[in-house]
Amino acid sequence: MGHNKKRFLAMLLLSSISLTTVSFADSITEMENKKNSNLKSADELKNSINSLEQEKNSLAGDVAVIDQEISALEAQISELMKQISALEIAIQETEEEIKKLEENIDKNQKEFEERLGAMYKNSQVGYLDIVFSSSGIDDLLSKASTMKFITEYDKEIINNLKNDKLVIDAKKSELDGQKLSLEISKQTLDNKNAELYASKANKLVLIEEAANKQSISQAELEQLESEIYTLEKNISSEKAAQAEAARKAREQAAQAKATAQAQAKASSSNKQVTSTVSTKSSVGAGEISTNVGNGTLGWPVPSSRNITSNYGYRTLFGVPEFHMGVDIAAPLGTAIASADSGTVIYSAYTGSYGNLMKVQHDSGLVTYYAHLSSYVASVGERVSKGQTIARMGSTGNSTGSHLHFEVRVNGAHTNPLNYIQ
Repeated sequence: MGHNKKRFLAMLLLSSISLTTVSFADSITEMENKKNSNLKSADELKNSINSLEQEKNSLAGDVAVIDQEISALEAQISELMKQISALEIAIQETEEEIKKLEENIDKNQKEFEERLGAMYKNSQVGYLDIVFSSSGIDDLLSKASTMKFITEYDKEIINNLKNDKLVIDAKKSELDGQKLSLEISKQTLDNKNAELYASKANKLVLIEEAANKQSISQAELEQLESEIYTLEKNISSEKAAQAEAARKAREQAAQAKATAQAQAKASSSNKQVTSTVSTKSSVGAGEISTNVGNGTLGWPVPSSRNITSNYGYRTLFGVPEFHMGVDIAAPLGTAIASADSGTVIYSAYTGSYGNLMKVQHDSGLVTYYAHLSSYVASVGERVSKGQTIARMGSTGNSTGSHLHFEVRVNGAHTNPLNYIQ
């Protein structure tokens, strides 16, 4: 019967190790797949960022060429504007010259017309005066010739002025034509310049769009790289945990084997202790003897000796498992005492333990107090034997108010009852 039990325990531990290994392997494979997927996406983003950078550089080159063309055009436009300004000054001067000529023509024309009118009005008397006042025929002809000369001279002056005006008008017309030609050339250059500015603006917009896409891709890349870094850390931790779990499982298997061998020897004492324990969970039921073992540790629940689950293998919810401590039942909030003097080295919520406190004792032992409702002592605090350090609860994996009490020797769990006074 004992031999079959040992075989069963060994198979159970091997099964547990196998299941743990498979669980770790599945988790690591899932993270590796996620990491590889992220690496692929990161490579795609890097390629996209590089392509966008090339696009930006190409567009920036286009903009530089356009800037050169714009500079050349604006230099031409500036030169044309200088020429137009010079022509406008020449046109203005010509217009002023034309204005003066027109004024002289009008003035001479008016004076000529006035003289002709006066000569016509006094023509009869004028001719008789000339005749009778003349000293002779030569004098008469001379005076008549003089009058004719004056009239013709006036006409010549007017005609010369008109001819000058025609020349200046032609000059102004030529200047106007030159100005118009320059203005047309300038307008052509202005249109070309406007097209270049529009092309430049469009390329700058494309550069900005590419830069925005780069920023978005860069942010996504950084997020992916952060996830990859986290996954790598988790994979490393998971592999370390897998190795540690396998090591612990092997240790537990070896310890279980040793325990199974020792249980036959200790069965009589364990049965004696168990027989004194009540199956009820109420305080005061199933009291046990004060002297449980021959150790130096004190009892952790001064108000209750009700052990509801011993150290060793047990069946919980139909599943065999190894129980690494003893469970002591009492009402919620019952005072929990330090089993010996020492220092509180840990107090935090810890998985199935719920609220857990650990005390490092001067003897080298470490005691665990689990499923607590609250802490009284703090991490780093020095506590004495029997001092209240916590309150009983039902946190973590618990079916009711109780204390799960463990004794660890060099990190390995052992039967706490062997260390109790």
